[in-house]
Amino acid sequence: AVARALALIPSSPPTSARAEALAHAALAEYYAKRPEPAMERAREAVDIADAVGDPEVRVYAHNALGAAMSISGHDPEERLVHARAVIEMCGPRVSTERVLTAFNGLMIQLATSGRYPEAAATAERGVTLARTTGLGGIRAAWLASGWIQMLTALGRWDEVEERVHDLGDMLDHPQEREDIALSWGAVLIRQGRLDEARPLIDAARALFAPGRWEAERPGLSP
Repeated sequence: AVARALALIPSSPPTSARAEALAHAALAEYYAKRPEPAMERAREAVDIADAVGDPEVRVYAHNALGAAMSISGHDPEERLVHARAVIEMCGPRVSTERVLTAFNGLMIQLATSGRYPEAAATAERGVTLARTTGLGGIRAAWLASGWIQMLTALGRWDEVEERVHDLGDMLDHPQEREDIALSWGAVLIRQGRLDEARPLIDAARALFAPGRWEAERPGLSP
């Protein structure tokens, strides 16, 4: 679908539509773990988005570039500086959906740099935004799941338990439920609450069942 869109949208003059389609293409390459085409598409998207000056599309294109950088061997500090810059682009003319995408990108870069307290705080900001705007969906679920993973990595187990219970409405996607099984299940085991952990262990096993995933899922692994 993205390839068809790019074939239909002229490359000149620069337009928001083409920049967004290129950002979609870059993210598709990112999930397919193809660094070179991901960077190529993302840079094209950023060049056009910056030329057009559309705030919404600029955030999306730069966020796609950050994702591409994460699989292209770029220095973690460079990636983190870029992710912070994307947050700074999120002014009043940028939709909540795109802002949540930017928060998710920053959370991941902080987590992969080992800055778990900052990653948890960033996820909390994103979840609060999703709550106050009423926007759920997959991006809110990513942030809610990431928040719990960061608290687990920090050993803040009481907070993990609170978040598991009060973020349940956001964790409504199968992958996020499985992530919670891995995070919350690990906490329960460490606390010796084995009876409570057992159903989560079964859910985690299902994640690794043969044929469950064709490729490793990009994400957080604190």
